Amino acid sequence: MEVFLAQRLPPEVRRELILDTAMELIGEKGYRGLTMKTVAAHCGLTAPAVTYYFKDMQTLLLAVLLRRDALDVDEFVSSGSDGTLAAEDIAVGVYRAMTAHPHAARLRTVMSIEAMDPSHPAHTACLERNEAVVGFLVSRLGEGYDDTDRLARRLVAGLEGVQSAWLRHPEYIDLQSSLLDVVTWIMGQHEVNPEGASVPVAAQPAALKRLA
Repeated sequence: MEVFLAQRLPPEVRRELILDTAMELIGEKGYRGLTMKTVAAHCGLTAPAVTYYFKDMQTLLLAVLLRRDALDVDEFVSSGSDGTLAAEDIAVGVYRAMTAHPHAARLRTVMSIEAMDPSHPAHTACLERNEAVVGFLVSRLGEGYDDTDRLARRLVAGLEGVQSAWLRHPEYIDLQSSLLDVVTWIMGQHEVNPEGASVPVAAQPAALKRLA
């Protein structure tokens, strides 16, 4: 976009332009080596104009992830005829998001690990994001499960584990089946029968039995 055109856009439109451009660049080339100057050049803005909306690259990357999350949630919401999410809905939704946007998946994993440090600038935001994901799952799991908050947190942990393993060794991990196996097993542990008792899960892998 020409500089003079970008600079004449309303502030809220300029912010969205910066965010959309950063998402596109990360989707094409990843986030390594991405700079404010590069984003600004592709927007038709100056670097100071970009930092007016996003004070540093960490802030911009976090905003990109939150935007990506919102788009992924829209995909999830469309799953399930009654608005609830079955195991297959969750596994397929995560699979599609990860394979369609692998650079964003890698950025999300790296930032989540780095932000474990309380002094990290994205620490609070990542904790809030995690709680938002848990809350979304709780609202979409529907009836038939006990302790949906614990179930949602176990699902997040299991999905993050599969995602990390796939990003490290994609040649060894069948992503779609691994996601479905983990989600099905975790959700199965929280199913309840009409009398309210938990449904026993058969044929659990030995490693999972030790972790349960």
